[in-house]
Amino acid sequence: MRRLDDYAQEINKLTLKINHYEQILMRLYKFLGLNVVFNIFGQQSQFIPNIGQSVYERLRKEFNANETSPYFAKCDVNILEESYGEVCIFSEEREITEFDSLVLDRTVIALSQFLLRSLYTEEKQNLESRTFLHSWLDGSVNLMELNSFLNEQNNYKLLNCRYFVLIQKFQRSKQNFDLTYYKLYSRSIFEKNGFAIFLVELPNQLIYIIADLTQQDLKKRIVGCIEKLRVFKRNNYYTQLKMTTAVGQIVNDYQFVSNSFETAKDTLLIRMNSQHLSYFYEDLFIYQIVLQIQKNTSILEMARDFLKPLYDYDLKHKSQLVETLQIYLQCNCMKQETAEKLFIVRQTLYHRLDKIESLLGSDYLLPQKRLALEIMLLTTQYNFQENEIRAI
Repeated sequence: MRRLDDYAQEINKLTLKINHYEQILMRLYKFLGLNVVFNIFGQQSQFIPNIGQSVYERLRKEFNANETSPYFAKCDVNILEESYGEVCIFSEEREITEFDSLVLDRTVIALSQFLLRSLYTEEKQNLESRTFLHSWLDGSVNLMELNSFLNEQNNYKLLNCRYFVLIQKFQRSKQNFDLTYYKLYSRSIFEKNGFAIFLVELPNQLIYIIADLTQQDLKKRIVGCIEKLRVFKRNNYYTQLKMTTAVGQIVNDYQFVSNSFETAKDTLLIRMNSQHLSYFYEDLFIYQIVLQIQKNTSILEMARDFLKPLYDYDLKHKSQLVETLQIYLQCNCMKQETAEKLFIVRQTLYHRLDKIESLLGSDYLLPQKRLALEIMLLTTQYNFQENEIRAI
């Protein structure tokens, strides 16, 4: 045990001096004399020494099949309560001992702490690229510079994949939150699910430019990441941080990220006042139309003027003509189904419909007017131009 304690102290001191995690893995290799593999999820495996891949694959297959192997051991690397990767040791020449496993465990603890410190520092320094990312978002970026920037990321998939912008907007709060660990966790979650992210932090807002590197089950993976972030926020220091999340249009080329950004902002306006709606721009088609109408004040006023008799009548008589009309249209003007949904007898429904006709005119159900009427009802019931965010 003394030898193990001495190694643990040595490896912890080493993490304070080095610039790259590879030196930790190299020390593990030299100390045990066993092959070492570091698997960061979503990235290529790193072998120390850079040999023995075929042996590793065979022993790993045996380990996975039997959940044990005398010649193979692994330990998960966890950062901020999430699995970041794993370190494996293996050998054909001798069996893995209990001491080897304990040394592996101590090494992974030190490695996790080093990676967390490195990621934290990197996140703090990312402010330098914020100006460039802003120009990418607003569409003013030089395409040659953008191409060069993506090439520098050492991932060829970034040049030929789908992109989207995700915005998280926070409710103003008297409490100041340091979002560094939240950003670290979000980066880890997205990368683990096959995404590459570029992050811009603004006052009360995080903007993610996200590349989809796997091309499968995109929406399912996005929702999974968002839900994990909600759980992390709820279970940690960020419990009081209220936010709204919106996803812009999914585009097929990095040149069109600005389009995704603009649609993400529109989606955010919609979801800020209607948290039950989908995160995705593509799912909010009718609401996007409503938002564009609300941006045009003259059309918005026309809708309000047309429906004003109904709203005034409901206010004066404490009735439900607006709700009745909306349900009636949703039920394709089927009276029995409408009455059942409203929990009223058909005679009451007939009375309400007669009153609606007297206020709007007998032709309000003609095809063209009916279509306009449904949009007008949505336009006057939702206020997507509101700036305050409701808590989720």
